[in-house]
Amino acid sequence: MNAIALVEDDDKAVAICKSYLSRYQKETGESFKLLRFSDGAAFFKEYKSIYDVVFMDIEMPNLDGLEASKRLRSIDSFVPLVFMTNMAQYAIKGYEVNALDYIVKPVGYFTFIAKLSKAMAYKKKYADREVTIYKRDGMIRLETSQIYYIEVMNHSLIYHTDKGDIEATGSLSKAEETLKKNHFSRCNNCYLINLFYVTAVKEEEVVVNETRLKISRSKKKSFLNDLIGFQGGAF
Repeated sequence: MNAIALVEDDDKAVAICKSYLSRYQKETGESFKLLRFSDGAAFFKEYKSIYDVVFMDIEMPNLDGLEASKRLRSIDSFVPLVFMTNMAQYAIKGYEVNALDYIVKPVGYFTFIAKLSKAMAYKKKYADREVTIYKRDGMIRLETSQIYYIEVMNHSLIYHTDKGDIEATGSLSKAEETLKKNHFSRCNNCYLINLFYVTAVKEEEVVVNETRLKISRSKKKSFLNDLIGFQGGAF
């Protein structure tokens, strides 16, 4: 079942979207679960990275759509985001938060379904490029390209990313199993590296985004083979 978040304070607009979704399900046989939130504050009260698409009204009380979207992108870089607005000029702001598209109200059936289909296609296409990181106080979803390397430290995993360091639960072996297809490789028992960010290998060290990491003797051969394969397009 596909999960949709609708962040909208206008009950009439919500009713219209629900009727469109019900019609679309009957026409296609696809299954959707819609969760409605009256504003951005309600949306983030118990936010979880479970949505396949987020429809976000721009003009709302308490926490408007633009500010809510900026907050969303700080914890979920991947989820497709579609703005809903009364004035098209507001939708231009969507570029600041990597919005996929926008809808100008009043919402028409075919427009709504076109935007929904676009979002679902995007989600399907890039599904293998995302990873959900489970923290002790919640979770965050990132694209794998945002991760430089993962480190084991004091029984925790430290994800070194373009958003800073993120402490998470889990095992490095499980992370390796998940990320192997996204050109990640271990250089020793403590580090799992995104090979895209390797800039140099110097004797027993590998340079990842300007950070030097130790290559262990037991992992050296397999790591270098993975690196060579990646650079040659075979990994």
